[in-house]
Amino acid sequence: MSRSAFKKDPDRDRKSEFFSDHESEGLATQPIMNIEGKVTYQDLEGGFWGIIDSEGNKYVPIDRLPDEVRKDGTHVKAELETVHMLGTTMWGSHVKVVSISPTG
Repeated sequence: MSRSAFKKDPDRDRKSEFFSDHESEGLATQPIMNIEGKVTYQDLEGGFWGIIDSEGNKYVPIDRLPDEVRKDGTHVKAELETVHMLGTTMWGSHVKVVSISPTG
């Protein structure tokens, strides 16, 4: 097998939650959910930001969270779309953040 068969796929990085500036267009999504919860930093598998809603459901944003909510324990209101993709976090459902803002 030639070395060219192992070239890096340029689209692969776009779909990984470990790259903060990727595009999420083209991923299969579900209807928007409105949640209230809190932001949490998980020190697993290299570390990542997540959201736990008031019912205990866990969400992993596929895009970088805004700086104003990137603090462990920040209470937020958010509009999320579930995204069907493979990831390595194995912690919660992958979501695209439509909007998010800190509360009280």
